[in-house]
Amino acid sequence: MTTLPDSAEHPQPVPEIPLWSENICFSGWDRKRNIGVFTHQGRTAIDPHLWHEIVAVHLPDGRTHVGRNFSYGQSEDGPTGSLLSCEVTSPFKSWRVAFAGPLLLSSDAALAAGPLSDGRQPGVSLDLTWTSDGEIWDFTHQGIGDWGSGHYQQLGELNGRFTSADIDTELELVGWRDHSKGPRDLSPFVHHNNINAQFEDGTSFFAVQLQDDKSDTPVLRMRYDTPDGVTELDCVPMPVIDDVRNPSTHYSFTLPLPDGPKTVTVKQLCQLPVTMFPPNDMALGLIDGPGAYCLWMGQGRFELDGVVGYGHVERAARVL
Repeated sequence: MTTLPDSAEHPQPVPEIPLWSENICFSGWDRKRNIGVFTHQGRTAIDPHLWHEIVAVHLPDGRTHVGRNFSYGQSEDGPTGSLLSCEVTSPFKSWRVAFAGPLLLSSDAALAAGPLSDGRQPGVSLDLTWTSDGEIWDFTHQGIGDWGSGHYQQLGELNGRFTSADIDTELELVGWRDHSKGPRDLSPFVHHNNINAQFEDGTSFFAVQLQDDKSDTPVLRMRYDTPDGVTELDCVPMPVIDDVRNPSTHYSFTLPLPDGPKTVTVKQLCQLPVTMFPPNDMALGLIDGPGAYCLWMGQGRFELDGVVGYGHVERAARVL
């Protein structure tokens, strides 16, 4: 059961703690229309009261609407930026995610080749509602300290509408969200995986693996959910990115399920490279630079024991 108070869903008071940050992220895949959506709002390293706004919409023809903005906007229900707003309407049950403004018309391939460039920026809009009856996964106290002092995730649905100059469509997204807070310094990170999926039979899983330069042993946590309950799984390693400039789009790993180990296969459906520079600065596209650490964000198609699922995929490694 959810043990966090409702106040944990709202923007947190900013303490006098170095490198303190807070991040709110939504991601989803529409399996009928082959459209992926990623939004991220986070407090910046230069001023924790200043939020960045990142939005990416992956279209079925390979185009990607993508952009970043900054805003001081915030209400008691969430960061309400000048273009992107994420507001909780019922704690742990529903949010509204809305964006209206210009985004660069690019592609996954162009972003994989370098930093986000300037160019044509047509106006688009997103108006989505997040809903979930699932339990959050709070791994605050599970030995993943590099990821802040508070961190939880949840699976659910994102439904609404996307509109651009040539597309006006409903969206029905298999969704995931993430809310974290606390000091964040990515300079020790070597690589990490943050992978989850919801399957057609009602089962789902979360998996997080983090390797930093403080230890030779990665920290790994997994959870498996069924309609009958939740199971914390034993730790087994997942494959890390083999080439940070050209990560594999097909891979597999093992879930140590209660009835025996089973193989999960993953096909990457879209990828957005987000390069982070210490301590906690985010930039769009694959970028070389001192301390650069690239997160490949996207959605994937999963298969487990013949059952299909969809979910958020985040795989990252240092850019050497």
